[in-house]
Amino acid sequence: MENDHREYENIIRKQVQAARLEAEKDGVVVPLTLEDYCIKTKVKPPEHLIQTSFLVLSYVGKNDDNAEKNEFVNDLENEGNSMETELAASPLPKVYNLDNVVKVWADYLQTRYHPRTMSIINEYEHDSDAKPFDVFNCGSNIWKTEQFQEDFIDRIRIYVEECDNMQ
Repeated sequence: MENDHREYENIIRKQVQAARLEAEKDGVVVPLTLEDYCIKTKVKPPEHLIQTSFLVLSYVGKNDDNAEKNEFVNDLENEGNSMETELAASPLPKVYNLDNVVKVWADYLQTRYHPRTMSIINEYEHDSDAKPFDVFNCGSNIWKTEQFQEDFIDRIRIYVEECDNMQ
């Protein structure tokens, strides 16, 4: 079982490395460790997570620009604008109550997805009473549409054509 975890970790590490290289082609710098991310954002990482490698992700919200964003997401968006002024005065890390304000997983991620990897499903919306996207069959039915399959496969094909060795 230990070998399975290491094999999985190696697969993830290779995927993160490939994503990082792709992002660098587009001029995007991606921190690879929690420590690197926290140094850039001035947040102290939990001790048990310092050695964890991961790909930092950016906020992907609804298409509705009027959708209210939580305080954490607003701070993430404002962070880039105020980096220079905050270097001199470093306040204590802010504590967020995400248990009550997070409605979707993207509310607490800072994801920088490559634009070529995004597949937007317009037929459904999170927390919709009319057309909920909450069962496997919904995703399966979307996949069966020719338009979605072609779009999805074309997005993957771009990366496959750039690969030297496909596993």
